[in-house]
Amino acid sequence: MSRTSRERVAGRQLPIDLIEVDDYGLLVGTYWEKEAKFAGDWSKEAYAPGNKFYAAINEALKQTKSKRIIFYSTGYNANFSWPIQMAGQWTHFTARDAVWISFCWAASDSMFAYVKDAGTAGLSVRRARTLLLGLSEHTNVDKIDIIAYSFGAVILSDALVEMRLMHHGQTKEQLRKLRIGTVFYVAPDEDLDMFRNMFLDNLEDLPESIQVYTSESDGAIGLARSMYTKHARLGRSLKELTPDDRVALAESTDSAFVECSNAQKHAGKGKSGHGYWYGNPWVSGDIALALRTRRPPSERGLVRSKDGAVWEFPDDYPERLAKIAAQVAGKK
Repeated sequence: MSRTSRERVAGRQLPIDLIEVDDYGLLVGTYWEKEAKFAGDWSKEAYAPGNKFYAAINEALKQTKSKRIIFYSTGYNANFSWPIQMAGQWTHFTARDAVWISFCWAASDSMFAYVKDAGTAGLSVRRARTLLLGLSEHTNVDKIDIIAYSFGAVILSDALVEMRLMHHGQTKEQLRKLRIGTVFYVAPDEDLDMFRNMFLDNLEDLPESIQVYTSESDGAIGLARSMYTKHARLGRSLKELTPDDRVALAESTDSAFVECSNAQKHAGKGKSGHGYWYGNPWVSGDIALALRTRRPPSERGLVRSKDGAVWEFPDDYPERLAKIAAQVAGKK
């Protein structure tokens, strides 16, 4: 099977080919089997697709040094091929040192399907959770990093909270068996109050760290709030943070908010662009650096806001990044 799409880069159209598709089948726990009891009495044959899939992941992990998986969930208004293309590009940007998995939930390929896709996203939570648990249990992965983009953040947030509640009472050290690494919320179309609630359920104990990329210049998030939700969104939330929120962020060693408006101002792609996490070289460069080196924001050229609550891109970020890149290259 071959499928070609056109990706526009710097004014040119570059062909991206999908050469082959190997359909393993359905994973146990992601669908209802007539013969399955509530306790999970699945037939032996039902496990075959999952066994084949996890074996393929293990083979791919052998080709990496990091032994990490990067689990990507896209937003709404995205067809199946778009997140697959994104995974291919970012596999290259991260020097093929991780196995990328695109969680292609059944989003509608239409900008007018926001309400419909909200319901579909809710149905996708269990599937995302089941897949993450399966990867942690049945593969040789070291850590699973997560990139949750736009409305995909809602799916991954709910899946992670469910995982945390399933292991209620366990310590951070005990939760390491689930192998969740860094969770990157990029332009997240997540309700801010729901995000606060997740921390009350001790979500922060599950991953190694949580990094939220937000921008007051994100027009799509603003439109979603004004037309559909009427509630503050995580991806455009700095003006909505309470003094207690800001104190908690300033004191946290596991969570960070990265404000991207200055990066959009200096590096282009428009002040309202929702895809700044991959289209803006400052932001995408910072995420790639974090994925490749595991460095915290303080070691990636970012600077703190006056109250220490938020990380920002300084005007001289390109020079800072060049020095860091030279340091990283010198250690190889």
